[in-house]
Amino acid sequence: MKELVKEMKRRNPDVEKSLFRSIHNVQLDTLPGWKSQGVVHSFLERFEDD
Repeated sequence: MKELVKEMKRRNPDVEKSLFRSIHNVQLDTLPGWKSQGVVHSFLERFEDD
């Protein structure tokens, strides 16, 4: 990844700013989940109401 960003910076000096800004546009319901001790979890669990 570091090499990729380095190469991208040669073409666009503001690429890091653009990459970090893009984090704000992530749709949480599109993120993958994970499995821990045989239980599947979703990133949305943190945001669901009780």
